This record gives sequence, C-alpha cells and structure tokens, in this order.
Amino acid sequence: MTVDRNSRTSLHMPGPDLELTVEDGLFVGGTPGLNHPYILNVSSGFRGCVDEVVFNKHNLLTGLRRYSAYKKVHEVSLGCNLQFSATEEDPVSFFSSKAFMSLPPWDVPQEGVFEFELHPSEREQDGIVLYSSNNQGGFVAIEILDGNLVATIGNGEGSKTELRSLTHVTTNHTWYPIQLHLLPYSLELKVDKELIKGSLGPELQAIQLRGPLFLGGLDKETREVAQQAGLLSASSFKGCLREIRVNTQRTGLPHATITKDITVGCKMGQDLEMGTTNSPTDRPELVITTSHQSPPLEVAEGGRAPLEPKHIKVNLNFRKLGLHPSQLLFRIEEQPVHGQLRLDLRPDPEGTLEEVEQERTSP
Repeated sequence: MTVDRNSRTSLHMPGPDLELTVEDGLFVGGTPGLNHPYILNVSSGFRGCVDEVVFNKHNLLTGLRRYSAYKKVHEVSLGCNLQFSATEEDPVSFFSSKAFMSLPPWDVPQEGVFEFELHPSEREQDGIVLYSSNNQGGFVAIEILDGNLVATIGNGEGSKTELRSLTHVTTNHTWYPIQLHLLPYSLELKVDKELIKGSLGPELQAIQLRGPLFLGGLDKETREVAQQAGLLSASSFKGCLREIRVNTQRTGLPHATITKDITVGCKMGQDLEMGTTNSPTDRPELVITTSHQSPPLEVAEGGRAPLEPKHIKVNLNFRKLGLHPSQLLFRIEEQPVHGQLRLDLRPDPEGTLEEVEQERTSP
C-alpha cells in the first residue's frame, strides 16, 4: 500500500496465492447491506472526497449515470463540498426544515457543558437546536418555541424538567451566546446574560447520553422517537451556529458524522428563499438567494435547481434582430469544478435560450 506516493507498506501473506474475487461488487465510500464478519465493526461510511478511483485501469467514477444498471449511487454528489475542508472556527448554516448535523455522543459522566453562539433566521420559526438521548427514551434538548429558547431534560416516561428563557432571540437578528450546563442534580441554561436554573428529580439524574449529538435538527427516525418522548418541535432550526464547544473543547464540521442541508459560513442580513425539489430520492431542499441585481444560483449538496433567465445576462438584443429564443444556441464548453450543468432532455452539450426560459437546463 502506498500513501501520498512516498509512504509504502507491504505484508507477505503466508500460504498459497489466493484469487481475489469481487462477487459482491466493488464498494467506494461505504459497505451498505454487507454482513461479512470482517466489516461488522465499520459503523458508517467515509465522509469526504475521492478522485481518480481506478481498479485494474478502470475509473470507477466515470459514467455513473450511463451505467446506472450496474452501479448504485447513494448520497454522493459531483465535486467536493466546502464542508469537507471547513475548520472548527467556521460557522454552520442550516437552511431547510430537514437540516441537521450529527456529532459523536456527548459524554456526561458527572456534569457536562455545551456552548455555542446562535443566530436565528429573520423569519420567526420554531425549531430544534440541540438533541441528545440515551437511546432508551431519555433525552436533553434545546428548542426555539415562539422566539424563546427552551431547554428540556426528560426520561421519555413523562418526567421532565423544562427551562424557558425570557430572551426573545428572533427579535434583534444578532448572535446570542448560549450555554447548557448539566449537573448531577440540576440543569442550567444561559442565554446571553440571562441564567435559568432548574432542579432534577431522582428519575432524571441517572440519564446517560449515548446517542449522537444532533445540532440544528434530527433525522427522520430520531425525530419520530423524540416527538414520542415529548419534544415539541417537528422542524429543524433555521439559522447559523458558531463557536461550538462540548465540555470546553471546540468542535464543528470536521467532527461531523452526518450532515444534511447545511452550508459553511453564515450569510448575514439575507433572508433566504427556500425551495424544494420533488424527487423519489428525497434530494435536499434548495437555497436560492434573491436580490435586486442578477442573483447567483446556489444549490445544496446533492440538490438540483433550474437555471433560469434571471441567472444569465445575454448582451445581445436578439429580439430586435428578429431572432426567436429557440434560434439562439449555446454550448457547454466545460463543466464547473463543483457539480454539473446539464440539459434535462438530452445528454449533448448544446442548448437554446428557449430551453433556459422553460427551465430545461439545470446544475
């Protein structure tokens, strides 16, 4: 095995030569559906980017759509998303009702502290900010309800302690420092300079958090469990988080195990227009920024959006020349670095302005 062209490692296998078989197929990034003993300890797939994946001189990443009958693609997008090069200092933006980021479990042996800064979207909406469980019904959560932060710890059987902040975080459209402090016998929530405390009964003192630490929202399965346990919000938080710390240790996107409908950075002062795509594969929602000038087209990881006339400025008064949009041809000379620009009706790289107006061209 050679890493970075310089580091080489080899191992001699004793016994006769064995023939390598690929009857299960070749897997890149994960091994879904396989139950072999040697992969039982692999909990999740690879997160990141790969390029030039070659097996016996065959590039496995080319023609994925062309040979769709022979290849299966799941949660993969062209290009390399910025979140894979993000640092712990980068803010995270959650832009859809299904957005979330999953971190490793929050270890709280005796006490634990979770700190972050929060900037809600300009639209006042309820949403889940934080959720962690013991996989047996018990949970700790922070929600935005009616513009206020609410911290809850419950055992899933009706017993819970709820702390409700009086600070209206969706009014000033600014960053708010938040701290959630779990103590052996109490729970503390600090929102900016406001501190709220609550005591824990015996049935809530023994909750040990073992599940993933969700930020911004929940996946579908966890959301159903959380609502049965008493969580009030059904939607994800829309806005930005930064300065995330677990037990005083900084964390963020480099430590994420799963992400959905998030972007790196936070667009301040912009109200994002949300859109969705109807797809059997449940593609993520789209984010399309609007402005008084020619707006850029932004597409979420794994998403899709039509390229519309408002995204293209044609420096030619073709109508004055008596030309119809169907007579104005353009060619895709080169695909973008991230994602793909294609015509929905055919695979060739030529199209007309009429097809753009009819939203038949999409990145």
